[in-house]
Amino acid sequence: MSSRTISGVCIFSQNICKNNFSTSVLLERLKDSIDIIFLQEPPWSRIRSTPSTVSLEGDNVVGTPKHPDWVCMVCLPHPGEQHPRVMAYVHSCLSLMRPAIRPDLIDHHNVQIVSLYSKGEAFYFMNIYSDTQHTAIDLLSREVNHFPALTYMGGDFNTQSTNWDPGAATQPCPAKLLLELASNLSLDLGIPLVPGPTCFPFNGVDRLSVIDLMFVPAWEGHALHPNIDLSLGGTLDHAPLVVRVPIIPEHFMVERQAIKKDSEKLELFLAEVSISLGNL
Repeated sequence: MSSRTISGVCIFSQNICKNNFSTSVLLERLKDSIDIIFLQEPPWSRIRSTPSTVSLEGDNVVGTPKHPDWVCMVCLPHPGEQHPRVMAYVHSCLSLMRPAIRPDLIDHHNVQIVSLYSKGEAFYFMNIYSDTQHTAIDLLSREVNHFPALTYMGGDFNTQSTNWDPGAATQPCPAKLLLELASNLSLDLGIPLVPGPTCFPFNGVDRLSVIDLMFVPAWEGHALHPNIDLSLGGTLDHAPLVVRVPIIPEHFMVERQAIKKDSEKLELFLAEVSISLGNL
């Protein structure tokens, strides 16, 4: 039996489009420290082939890497649609909290909402990729009245502002819309305790900037501060952000039951299963 004490969720967010850090390696490295991974511009390519009746090479399976400790949460595109620009991995330790994607709240390849449940209460987490045309910011600003209260909102917003980037020259309209959106959802901008850039352009011309953000609720009057985490290595053009968001006032234990291999209990269990199947 393994267990994990839960009073909040530790969220990791990163745009990984141009990073050479493998998603599979990321999942393995974070499995003991992170509860939810939100990715923007995730890899979307061939991961394996399946047997085919028309091709000796098989049919390509397109998608994202899987890992036994993580539940991959992504809305698969229909033929001809754009592949998703946001996806999540939820650690299996949260399985008792019934993690679910919520296309009933918003269904768009640039935005996803993931929900968790505990003691009859729902917690909603929004993952966003807003392109240089600010598509997601404009969409969310129009739909804000349809959303429940959020526990978290974050991602790559592709907009600069003097509110979070000291080097920005102005505060453009999309940044103002984003702050209004967060305010309407009762969220505050999470300011890292050690501020710094989150975007490192490869071209060597554009300046370092802050375009990856986390918005979090005030928790019992205390501000929640993300951490800019550059410890993963690899060639990064976006810095990972990490924050721990409390979701319930007291701790509870999430447990996973397992029968020890080659034990007497395992033999009895398998015998019982065989008898039950035989009776069917």
